[in-house]
Amino acid sequence: MIFDFNAISFTKSLLSKILIDNSKRLNFDLNKNVLVFLHIQKTGGSDFDRFLTKNLALNDEKKACRFVAETEIAQMNFNKKIKKFKKYRCDRLVENDQDENQSWYFSRQTFGWACGLHASLSQLKLCMSRFYPELDPLEDFFFFTIIRHPVKRYISEWKHVSRGATWIRKNDGTNCITENYKNCFRGSENWGNVTLEDFMSCEFNLANNRQTRMLSNFGYDCDRKMDESMLEDAKKNLEAMSFFALNEFQYLSQKLFEKMFDTFKFTRDLTQSNSTIADVFLNESRTINEQKHNLLKRIEELNSMDMDLYKFAINLFFERLNYYEII
Repeated sequence: MIFDFNAISFTKSLLSKILIDNSKRLNFDLNKNVLVFLHIQKTGGSDFDRFLTKNLALNDEKKACRFVAETEIAQMNFNKKIKKFKKYRCDRLVENDQDENQSWYFSRQTFGWACGLHASLSQLKLCMSRFYPELDPLEDFFFFTIIRHPVKRYISEWKHVSRGATWIRKNDGTNCITENYKNCFRGSENWGNVTLEDFMSCEFNLANNRQTRMLSNFGYDCDRKMDESMLEDAKKNLEAMSFFALNEFQYLSQKLFEKMFDTFKFTRDLTQSNSTIADVFLNESRTINEQKHNLLKRIEELNSMDMDLYKFAINLFFERLNYYEII
């Protein structure tokens, strides 16, 4: 079974305390604050980012973001058509002479990979002062992310890597991960055509527990954090975010966004895709045979922290839906 929601419980009083304690974080002022997207690989982040910039409107129905440029993206596979990347800008309503960027949304769609390719939460926090030196790092930035079921996310990353993708050392600067990293592949620039079994067998595979690591405080201090400490960091940081989405509940994520950021409304609804690369792999056979069952169990074991984080995220997500009377 991929999903088990038996552990979900609604603790509205606890959530009320969280929201009261962080109520100022919900008062998003697009003339002063910045919404920052933490884009974790293979969580559906690109689709959500594009959807937001194309379909978000202000309460007066004016589009919140505008198209500014189009650039070509180099392909890993030269037989594929060249992709074009559309860049957007989300302008403040009132210009601030001290704000050089005049943009309330920071993501790949608006700034490119300005803080490095798939920067972690720690890296993003450090990076923001380069683009918004006049803003208060504790008060003016609203971080959000998307969480995906670890098994599906892992399979999706494996498929992506098997097509020749690689992210390591394409990030901004150096940290413990890049300094201590060893390639899982030898004699080539990527891990193209890697089997799932080989993908799982590499002890340096950064796909393992990627969501926990990117949400933790692990990064530039180069301390050797214990797994429990990293997981606790990730849970606290996720809880501190005024909003996060779940890939498996995209429509509900959209409605939660609109409730928590009532300055905005989407002009159309997100649609749930049930035919992702991971879905295709998992549904290749209607009956899960013993070999596939063992593979999925092994993926869960390799991503034990992400599995724990996902259960925590499911609980918190449904608590917020319940609090805002969305369900």
